[in-house]
Amino acid sequence: MYNQSTLRSLPIRFAVWWAAHGIRGRGAVARAIGRWYGPECSSFIKTRSGAHLSIDFANFDIYANIINNGGCWDRHVMDCCARVLMLACSRSI
Repeated sequence: MYNQSTLRSLPIRFAVWWAAHGIRGRGAVARAIGRWYGPECSSFIKTRSGAHLSIDFANFDIYANIINNGGCWDRHVMDCCARVLMLACSRSI
């Protein structure tokens, strides 16, 4: 079962904050804290589209980036792809 209280813990919130505002080692701090939590933790985040994405805490730096970008990893890439697809669908290619 997924435990959402893990994401509200102080070390995880600090890792997410540091990934957004840290001076150096943004990914390293989040990764180290995620690995400290280890494989016994299981939680998920809600993506921009509303899907639940399971978190691998050994690679928490990636998930901290997704959390900081509103549920999307590379928002500018996703927005560009969505515009291209909408344009292609509107022209019925």
